[in-house]
Amino acid sequence: MILQTINERLMQDSAAAQQEILDRFKEEMEAIAHRWGDDAKNKAERTLNAALTASREAMMTTMHDCAIAAPESLRCEVESTTTWLASSIRESRRVATMNLIAASMTIFAAGLVLWVLG
Repeated sequence: MILQTINERLMQDSAAAQQEILDRFKEEMEAIAHRWGDDAKNKAERTLNAALTASREAMMTTMHDCAIAAPESLRCEVESTTTWLASSIRESRRVATMNLIAASMTIFAAGLVLWVLG
Protein backbone atom coordinates (compact mmCIF):
# COMPACT_ATOMS: atom_id res chain seq x y z
CA MET A 1 0.00 0.00 0.00
CA ILE A 2 2.88 2.35 0.70
CA LEU A 3 4.32 1.42 -2.66
CA GLN A 4 1.02 2.20 -4.29
CA THR A 5 0.86 5.58 -2.53
CA ILE A 6 4.41 6.36 -3.62
CA ASN A 7 3.52 5.33 -7.16
CA GLU A 8 0.44 7.56 -7.13
CA ARG A 9 2.46 10.42 -5.69
CA LEU A 10 5.15 9.95 -8.36
CA MET A 11 2.49 9.84 -11.07
CA GLN A 12 0.90 13.01 -9.70
CA ASP A 13 4.30 14.73 -9.54
CA SER A 14 5.06 13.50 -13.06
CA ALA A 15 1.68 14.74 -14.33
CA ALA A 16 2.24 18.10 -12.64
CA ALA A 17 5.73 18.34 -14.16
CA GLN A 18 4.40 17.41 -17.60
CA GLN A 19 1.61 19.99 -17.25
CA GLU A 20 4.19 22.61 -16.31
CA ILE A 21 6.30 21.63 -19.33
CA LEU A 22 3.22 21.82 -21.56
CA ASP A 23 2.30 25.22 -20.13
CA ARG A 24 5.82 26.55 -20.80
CA PHE A 25 5.73 25.05 -24.30
CA LYS A 26 2.37 26.71 -24.92
CA GLU A 27 3.75 30.07 -23.73
CA GLU A 28 6.80 29.70 -25.96
CA MET A 29 4.63 28.81 -28.96
CA GLU A 30 2.39 31.82 -28.30
CA ALA A 31 5.48 34.05 -28.01
CA ILE A 32 6.85 32.66 -31.28
CA ALA A 33 3.51 33.15 -33.00
CA HIS A 34 3.37 36.71 -31.69
CA ARG A 35 6.91 37.41 -32.96
CA TRP A 36 6.06 35.93 -36.35
CA GLY A 37 2.96 38.11 -36.49
CA ASP A 38 5.00 41.21 -35.62
CA ASP A 39 7.65 40.26 -38.17
CA ALA A 40 5.02 39.74 -40.86
CA LYS A 41 3.41 43.07 -39.98
CA ASN A 42 6.76 44.88 -40.10
CA LYS A 43 7.64 43.31 -43.45
CA ALA A 44 4.23 44.21 -44.84
CA GLU A 45 4.67 47.81 -43.67
CA ARG A 46 8.14 48.01 -45.23
CA THR A 47 6.81 46.58 -48.48
CA LEU A 48 3.90 49.00 -48.50
CA ASN A 49 6.19 51.95 -47.74
CA ALA A 50 8.56 50.89 -50.53
CA ALA A 51 5.63 50.60 -52.96
CA LEU A 52 4.33 54.04 -51.92
CA THR A 53 7.77 55.56 -52.35
CA ALA A 54 8.17 53.99 -55.79
CA SER A 55 4.68 55.16 -56.77
CA ARG A 56 5.41 58.68 -55.56
CA GLU A 57 8.67 58.76 -57.49
CA ALA A 58 6.95 57.45 -60.62
CA MET A 59 4.26 60.13 -60.32
CA MET A 60 6.88 62.85 -59.86
CA THR A 61 8.79 61.60 -62.90
CA THR A 62 5.60 61.52 -64.98
CA MET A 63 4.62 65.01 -63.82
CA HIS A 64 8.09 66.30 -64.66
CA ASP A 65 7.99 64.70 -68.11
CA CYS A 66 4.53 66.15 -68.75
CA ALA A 67 5.67 69.57 -67.54
CA ILE A 68 8.44 69.44 -70.12
CA ALA A 69 6.28 67.98 -72.91
CA ALA A 70 3.31 70.33 -72.51
CA PRO A 71 5.14 73.58 -73.41
CA GLU A 72 6.90 71.83 -76.30
CA SER A 73 3.56 70.60 -77.63
CA LEU A 74 2.06 74.08 -77.20
CA ARG A 75 5.02 75.63 -79.02
CA CYS A 76 4.55 73.23 -81.95
CA GLU A 77 0.85 74.04 -82.14
CA VAL A 78 1.48 77.79 -82.03
CA GLU A 79 4.14 77.49 -84.76
CA SER A 80 1.86 75.46 -87.02
CA THR A 81 -1.00 77.92 -86.48
CA THR A 82 1.31 80.89 -87.10
CA THR A 83 2.56 79.29 -90.34
CA TRP A 84 -1.01 78.68 -91.49
CA LEU A 85 -2.01 82.26 -90.62
CA ALA A 86 1.03 83.70 -92.40
CA SER A 87 0.19 81.82 -95.60
CA SER A 88 -3.45 82.93 -95.33
CA ILE A 89 -2.37 86.54 -94.88
CA ARG A 90 -0.03 86.31 -97.92
CA GLU A 91 -2.88 84.90 -100.02
CA SER A 92 -5.24 87.66 -98.82
CA ARG A 93 -2.66 90.33 -99.74
CA ARG A 94 -2.22 88.80 -103.18
CA VAL A 95 -6.00 88.83 -103.78
CA ALA A 96 -6.26 92.42 -102.45
CA THR A 97 -3.44 93.55 -104.77
CA MET A 98 -5.16 91.92 -107.76
CA ASN A 99 -8.43 93.62 -106.77
CA LEU A 100 -6.66 97.01 -106.58
CA ILE A 101 -5.10 96.46 -110.00
CA ALA A 102 -8.47 95.41 -111.45
CA ALA A 103 -10.18 98.43 -109.84
CA SER A 104 -7.46 100.77 -111.23
CA MET A 105 -7.88 99.28 -114.70
CA THR A 106 -11.66 99.73 -114.46
CA ILE A 107 -11.28 103.38 -113.42
CA PHE A 108 -8.75 103.97 -116.20
CA ALA A 109 -11.08 102.34 -118.76
CA ALA A 110 -14.04 104.39 -117.52
CA GLY A 111 -11.97 107.57 -117.70
CA LEU A 112 -10.84 106.69 -121.21
CA VAL A 113 -14.42 106.09 -122.32
CA LEU A 114 -15.50 109.43 -120.88
CA TRP A 115 -12.60 111.23 -122.55
CA VAL A 116 -13.33 109.63 -125.94
CA LEU A 117 -17.06 110.36 -125.73
CA GLY A 118 -16.72 113.78 -124.19
